[in-house]
Amino acid sequence: DPVVDAGKFDGSLGIICATSALKVLKTVEKLHKLSRPVEVIAFSDEEGVRFQSTFPGSAAIAGQLPASTLRASDKNGVTVQDVLKENSFEGNDVSLLQVKYDPGSAWGYIEVHIEQGPVLESLGYPIGIVKGIAGQTRFEGKSKWFSRARRYGSNVNAPRPDGRCCWTDRKSGESVQTSR
Repeated sequence: DPVVDAGKFDGSLGIICATSALKVLKTVEKLHKLSRPVEVIAFSDEEGVRFQSTFPGSAAIAGQLPASTLRASDKNGVTVQDVLKENSFEGNDVSLLQVKYDPGSAWGYIEVHIEQGPVLESLGYPIGIVKGIAGQTRFEGKSKWFSRARRYGSNVNAPRPDGRCCWTDRKSGESVQTSR
């Protein structure tokens, strides 16, 4: 899931870590039979940078991806369906249903992120376990920024500049202000 203008390990790191973990598990399985199957799943454009549709892979495996998403296009006119076909996936309503997972079939989920690295390093921890994640919501409206903008996912709260912003003139007419 390489994000446009993201770090060189964005996306690639997850696949490298997952395939490395499978290699270790294969070695372990020679000594001890695993009680559950393990799969590597690669998502694409989960941050919605290319096609302006957040979490399409996650929505597809949950069976919640609208078929209209297949017609979404990037700035070059390439559609989601075009990209799927280039990667040997039919990309139609029927094929979307084939990737749906039964929620009861998944025991766990692991995802690698590099953003927390500086915080973990400063605390002397080699690894961390996240207990919650941030979702994405998009609003239409006017905004006024009072400090430097940074890519949301690449900076944890502590080192971010004070990111105050005001959203005004939303459809409901209310204003929302956020700050650290």
